[in-house]
Amino acid sequence: YKKIVPLAEIIAAGDICPVGVIIADDDMNYPQGWLNSLIEDNVLYPADVVAHRVHRIKYLSNGFPDDYMNWIHSISESGIDSGNFATGCGGVLYPTVLLKRMNFNINVIRDTCPDGDDIWLYAETRKLNSVVRLATKKIDIFEWSAAQSSALWLENCIQGRNNQQIKKYWEVCGGWNKR
Repeated sequence: YKKIVPLAEIIAAGDICPVGVIIADDDMNYPQGWLNSLIEDNVLYPADVVAHRVHRIKYLSNGFPDDYMNWIHSISESGIDSGNFATGCGGVLYPTVLLKRMNFNINVIRDTCPDGDDIWLYAETRKLNSVVRLATKKIDIFEWSAAQSSALWLENCIQGRNNQQIKKYWEVCGGWNKR
């Protein structure tokens, strides 16, 4: 959040960025053209979030999201679905028109999703009835193996921190729009 919250506040105040903000995990190796492909999709879908890696949320019978590790990871079919969940791995473009409407309450962010910017950004995207699209151009994403031993995904995914943050977000903020 050290980068996106201040930048989003600048955008909301002055609309200085015509495309939006692109988030990309720093422990990945990105192929040539990955950034341009996000921008090209933004031209086609200026109000939608576009990502190179998207998971599909599965829900329990009570309407609460299933365990993060039970979601459909790295979907390959294009199109939109309210359960499409963008991850920073591969790069995500959040359009300016969406960021200008998001609620960047830093206290709520820190209380609910301190290590889950993907979760908070998805929830805010859905609250505003926007959607996540899988990028049109497919790319191969390679991890920097040396960085993976201390990567945040170990704590968030393997150790269940994502589930804790999703639960906290739902308790504090009332969930997100699933339609």
